[in-house]
Amino acid sequence: MLGEAFVGPPAPTSTPGMNTTKRLALVGGDVVFHKPFSGVQVANAIAFGQTGETPPLHEAASWRLAVVLGPPWEEIVAPCVLREYAGEDGSLSLRASGWPRDAAPTLAPTWCLPAAFFDSLIAQQDRHADNWRWDGSHLTLIDHGYTFALPGAILNYLRLRGCAPWARCRGFAHGGARRAHPPAQQLRPARDGEVPPVRPCAGAGGQGASHARKRRDSAPGRVLRMPLSENATLCLTFRTT
Repeated sequence: MLGEAFVGPPAPTSTPGMNTTKRLALVGGDVVFHKPFSGVQVANAIAFGQTGETPPLHEAASWRLAVVLGPPWEEIVAPCVLREYAGEDGSLSLRASGWPRDAAPTLAPTWCLPAAFFDSLIAQQDRHADNWRWDGSHLTLIDHGYTFALPGAILNYLRLRGCAPWARCRGFAHGGARRAHPPAQQLRPARDGEVPPVRPCAGAGGQGASHARKRRDSAPGRVLRMPLSENATLCLTFRTT
């Protein structure tokens, strides 16, 4: 998706979100969605405790984290990179197959357990029924702009009602889903032994995705670097007891 040329003009999206989204086609036939930094609804971002710059960055960062985690997460998170289109930088996500608002994956532990874990790991603030796709046999998580929440940040209670949609999943019913999406007043800084919040770091230093994957089993206190683009890198610091 980083180097493949675009073909044709943008097309309307079937489920437009709050931020500007352009449906595009790549020369190889894939359909992608471009969300420019300039199209972020800043007031909405601020309400989530974000800024006008963070949603596209978080879209790409979530995908890079899924890649580092490996299966099944890299298989259920829509691929996303940072790329320019028509003079505007933004996130570029691959279209997921399937349809929204199907409850089937929330009843299947094969899908809802890894989804719940991933949403917990990235502090997903906006996982409602329009933000996944189910094609009858495979779940894909999409829309990760409002993630990596800071202490005190809000959640989208319109659909979640205070807990993750994965709460009904067998095997994740003992408070796990609620811990994945705690009420705003329960969000707090990380304690010793927990993964600290994501922080910006220096450049990639020549470390590619394959090198980052090798560092998946990081030693205590090690920094895991995940390239988002040629000029941006996500760093996660892992601490264990």
